[in-house]
Amino acid sequence: MPKPAPQEPILYAKTGGPPVDWRFLEIFCDGVQVDRVLEANVNERWAKRIKVDAAGNILLEGEGDQRAVVEETICGTIEIKYNFEGRVAKSSQIRSVKYDITARVLSVVFRGTAQRYDYEDFPPEKWAELQAADSIGSYIYHNVTGPRGTQTPPYKFTKTAIPLETE
Repeated sequence: MPKPAPQEPILYAKTGGPPVDWRFLEIFCDGVQVDRVLEANVNERWAKRIKVDAAGNILLEGEGDQRAVVEETICGTIEIKYNFEGRVAKSSQIRSVKYDITARVLSVVFRGTAQRYDYEDFPPEKWAELQAADSIGSYIYHNVTGPRGTQTPPYKFTKTAIPLETE
């Protein structure tokens, strides 16, 4: 099955749209992939992303309910590319994983399935924990999906059919 791709080059993207499904876009600045991007403009040569500290922790400002992520703007030759597969996870159980910090949605594709699971209201601090985990599969099992048949998953999810990749 052919993978979908936009007909026109993507010149602008912002979390929450356009384009509608931001989770499958990759942003590059001067040929280097940039993570944690919130908005990007090819013609104006800039991208806004979430700022992190040296250890990779997301920086927050404000107090209590007023806390917000710290943003930074980077400038250069910006490219916006569509990547249907998501990021390949180094895991025996997980094929790919992506996170949309603005929508707070964790997208997971398990190996051997033709489904993408989108976990709603997934906190940014849990995404940071997942990225730092020794085992992505273990972390997702214990903190996202919950053990099969023993409890209600901690996060509401939806399933979307995708092409099954032979591995």
